[in-house]
Amino acid sequence: MSQNQENETNTNSNMMSTGLQQYQPPKSSSKLETFDQKLWRKFSEEPLVPIGCGVTLYFLVSGIRSFYNGNAKRSQSMMRARVLSQGLTIGAFVGYGVYNAYQQKYNGKGGGEKDVNDRDARILDPDRR
Repeated sequence: MSQNQENETNTNSNMMSTGLQQYQPPKSSSKLETFDQKLWRKFSEEPLVPIGCGVTLYFLVSGIRSFYNGNAKRSQSMMRARVLSQGLTIGAFVGYGVYNAYQQKYNGKGGGEKDVNDRDARILDPDRR
């Protein structure tokens, strides 16, 4: 047997005896996302949230402008529309969160044996916490 094979055999038997695998950090060749890339990715994944924010901003600015111009009736209707659009935006935000949690739970992206292995890796490598 060669020297490399003996080292691998010894390493494997040591890992089997402890019951835990040695943590090896992932090799990432990709660079981190920039702010613009993350903003575009989030906008394309959850488009209703930024659209709702824009609509809310429109009603807010329009309501303040109407108040400044002295049109109280239009100002009140714009502020009511702002509250409604804020509620719908928050509803979309929560809806996307529930949908993503559902996808992770039932499509195999989370849970099960992976969590146990991940927990063991976090215990062995405190920098992962």
